[in-house]
Amino acid sequence: MRNERDEEPTENEKSPQLRQKRGTPFPQVSLPEAAALIKEVGSYGNDHSVAAFASYLGHESANSGAFRQKMAAFRDWKLVSGVGERLSLTELARRIAHPSDDDSETEALRATFENIPVFVKLYENVAKGRPLDLSSLANQAVTNHGVQPKLKDKFIGSFRDSAIAAGLARLTDDGKIQFQVPGQPQTIARTAEERPSTDAATDERTNDSRLPQNTKPVLRQSWPLDTGEITFEIKSSRALPAAAFGQVAKVISEVETLKEQLGDASK
Repeated sequence: MRNERDEEPTENEKSPQLRQKRGTPFPQVSLPEAAALIKEVGSYGNDHSVAAFASYLGHESANSGAFRQKMAAFRDWKLVSGVGERLSLTELARRIAHPSDDDSETEALRATFENIPVFVKLYENVAKGRPLDLSSLANQAVTNHGVQPKLKDKFIGSFRDSAIAAGLARLTDDGKIQFQVPGQPQTIARTAEERPSTDAATDERTNDSRLPQNTKPVLRQSWPLDTGEITFEIKSSRALPAAAFGQVAKVISEVETLKEQLGDASK
């Protein structure tokens, strides 16, 4: 996917054959996680050096693989611009980092979702108003939209969380996803079930009676380890307030450090 960058295209970007072989690109940092991180950076201002940007995200070096992956996602989402050693939050990112109200933030998140062509194509092609199986959607992404088979679980996780953050979908109480047409009222019952993993063989759902009614997962992020997995999840009966995203970003940064200490399976 070509972004509105000032930089010269890389060799990979210059080779359509290589991009096609690698499959359709998509941001592996989901929209809610990207928004939380942008809020953290935005709390320090809108223009930063690359080194400062990395530091605000919890990285000691701007050369780390984790930081580069985040920057690639930010550019895919069109949340960051700049060349050389300076980076700036785009106008869209500033609307997310400094929203005037919840509605304006939701509008900004939806506009950000629309910057990913493969997400938009999949959303436009799915049935609206009825529960859909996530694994079937992942297979559609591979068959119809060129996503690499080995990345389909990461794709559907990012797509799922991003569509929900953009207000385009909700999870149903049986672990499926239901999409709505923008502008139509929400008619989907919220769930107290844990959000399902795309790997059905290892999925174990729990129903905690101590949670308030209508509780649902509003944020979930997983990090693979050599020996297992770290999972961070927030359940709530309502959306996270804008002020909470800064703290969420700090938690995510700490988990990134912990992941490196425990053994990062993605390296």
